[in-house]
Amino acid sequence: MSLQHPFLYEAYGPAKVKDAEKILTITLLAVGKATIVDAYAKDAAGVKITSAKAGDKITFYISVRNDGGADYIWIRVSDKDTGTLMWDIGPYSQGAGTYLNVDTAQYTMPSRTLNVLIEAGHGT
Repeated sequence: MSLQHPFLYEAYGPAKVKDAEKILTITLLAVGKATIVDAYAKDAAGVKITSAKAGDKITFYISVRNDGGADYIWIRVSDKDTGTLMWDIGPYSQGAGTYLNVDTAQYTMPSRTLNVLIEAGHGT
């Protein structure tokens, strides 16, 4: 059996030759990352404390650094034993590497040891 019409490569033109290329990189936008750098209780005079009498007025100082990209940073303070939310702070817009420093409102020391849970995060 013979081929009546031979296949000719020349009919399709020359081979493709790459002359240039470009790679695009789309960087993932960094999000915030809250890091609690300092936290302590203070008495009514603003002195750092680790104990108080029932009924004393106390406040808390909390410092959170944004170790990520620009984002909204929040702080939540609650009674660890009862789960009662004491303060829900923010979210506040914070640039990368900036600090959110907070002095809370007064809180009345209960008639038991107070275990405070401080949480911090990012996002709205």
